[in-house]
Amino acid sequence: MFYMFCCDLSTLRCTSAELETKIADYSSRYHRLSDNLWLYCAPKDKVSHLFVSPDEYFVTNILREYTTLDSVVFTFAIPKTGYYYELPQDAIDFLSIDESDDDSFVLR
Repeated sequence: MFYMFCCDLSTLRCTSAELETKIADYSSRYHRLSDNLWLYCAPKDKVSHLFVSPDEYFVTNILREYTTLDSVVFTFAIPKTGYYYELPQDAIDFLSIDESDDDSFVLR
Protein backbone atom coordinates (compact mmCIF):
# COMPACT_ATOMS: atom_id res chain seq x y z
CA MET A 1 0.00 0.00 0.00
CA PHE A 2 1.24 3.50 -0.79
CA TYR A 3 1.58 6.17 1.88
CA MET A 4 2.61 9.79 1.91
CA PHE A 5 4.79 11.07 4.72
CA CYS A 6 4.99 14.80 5.41
CA CYS A 7 7.10 16.54 8.00
CA ASP A 8 8.74 19.78 8.95
CA LEU A 9 12.33 18.54 9.11
CA SER A 10 13.33 21.52 11.26
CA THR A 11 11.09 20.12 14.04
CA LEU A 12 12.74 16.70 14.05
CA ARG A 13 15.93 15.63 15.81
CA CYS A 14 17.54 14.17 12.69
CA THR A 15 18.96 15.03 9.32
CA SER A 16 17.32 14.29 6.01
CA ALA A 17 19.80 11.43 5.50
CA GLU A 18 18.92 9.88 8.88
CA LEU A 19 15.22 10.18 8.09
CA GLU A 20 15.76 8.56 4.70
CA THR A 21 17.53 5.64 6.37
CA LYS A 22 14.54 5.09 8.67
CA ILE A 23 12.12 5.23 5.75
CA ALA A 24 14.28 2.86 3.69
CA ASP A 25 14.58 0.35 6.53
CA TYR A 26 10.84 0.39 7.25
CA SER A 27 9.36 0.45 3.76
CA SER A 28 9.49 -2.00 0.89
CA ARG A 29 10.25 0.94 -1.43
CA TYR A 30 10.15 4.71 -1.20
CA HIS A 31 10.51 7.90 -3.21
CA ARG A 32 11.85 11.20 -1.88
CA LEU A 33 10.00 14.24 -3.21
CA SER A 34 11.85 16.66 -0.88
CA ASP A 35 13.39 16.71 2.59
CA ASN A 36 9.87 17.14 3.96
CA LEU A 37 7.77 14.98 1.64
CA TRP A 38 8.09 11.27 0.91
CA LEU A 39 6.13 8.47 -0.74
CA TYR A 40 6.62 4.99 0.63
CA CYS A 41 5.12 1.55 0.31
CA ALA A 42 4.50 -0.94 3.10
CA PRO A 43 2.34 -4.06 3.08
CA LYS A 44 -1.02 -3.53 4.80
CA ASP A 45 -0.25 -6.43 7.13
CA LYS A 46 3.32 -5.36 7.99
CA VAL A 47 2.45 -4.71 11.66
CA SER A 48 -1.03 -6.21 11.81
CA HIS A 49 0.08 -8.46 14.68
CA LEU A 50 0.37 -5.23 16.74
CA PHE A 51 -3.15 -4.14 15.73
CA VAL A 52 -2.01 -0.85 14.20
CA SER A 53 -1.75 0.36 10.64
CA PRO A 54 1.68 0.66 8.99
CA ASP A 55 1.43 4.45 8.80
CA GLU A 56 0.52 4.79 12.48
CA TYR A 57 3.35 2.45 13.48
CA PHE A 58 5.82 4.41 11.35
CA VAL A 59 5.14 7.68 13.17
CA THR A 60 4.61 6.33 16.69
CA ASN A 61 7.42 3.76 16.78
CA ILE A 62 9.92 4.09 13.96
CA LEU A 63 10.29 7.87 14.26
CA ARG A 64 9.91 8.03 18.04
CA GLU A 65 13.58 8.83 18.69
CA TYR A 66 13.43 11.77 16.25
CA THR A 67 10.23 13.43 17.42
CA THR A 68 9.43 15.84 20.23
CA LEU A 69 6.17 17.34 21.46
CA ASP A 70 6.72 20.16 18.94
CA SER A 71 7.40 17.92 15.93
CA VAL A 72 5.28 18.28 12.83
CA VAL A 73 4.80 14.89 11.13
CA PHE A 74 1.91 13.08 9.54
CA THR A 75 1.39 10.20 7.21
CA PHE A 76 -1.60 8.75 5.45
CA ALA A 77 -2.55 5.97 3.08
CA ILE A 78 -2.97 6.98 -0.53
CA PRO A 79 -6.20 5.46 -1.87
CA LYS A 80 -6.09 3.49 -5.11
CA THR A 81 -8.68 5.80 -6.68
CA GLY A 82 -10.29 9.14 -6.03
CA TYR A 83 -7.20 11.24 -5.51
CA TYR A 84 -5.65 13.88 -7.72
CA TYR A 85 -2.14 15.19 -7.79
CA GLU A 86 0.36 17.25 -9.66
CA LEU A 87 3.71 15.60 -9.11
CA PRO A 88 6.99 15.22 -10.99
CA GLN A 89 6.98 12.36 -13.49
CA ASP A 90 9.29 10.20 -11.36
CA ALA A 91 6.78 10.38 -8.48
CA ILE A 92 3.91 9.54 -10.84
CA ASP A 93 5.92 6.56 -12.08
CA PHE A 94 6.50 5.45 -8.48
CA LEU A 95 2.78 5.56 -7.73
CA SER A 96 2.14 3.56 -10.91
CA ILE A 97 4.19 0.60 -9.73
CA ASP A 98 2.12 -2.47 -8.90
CA GLU A 99 1.59 -2.53 -5.13
CA SER A 100 2.41 -6.14 -4.45
CA ASP A 101 2.88 -6.96 -0.80
CA ASP A 102 6.21 -8.55 -1.64
CA ASP A 103 8.80 -6.99 0.70
CA SER A 104 11.61 -8.41 -1.40
CA PHE A 105 11.17 -5.80 -4.13
CA VAL A 106 12.92 -2.55 -3.27
CA LEU A 107 13.10 0.51 -5.53
CA ARG A 108 15.17 3.49 -4.49
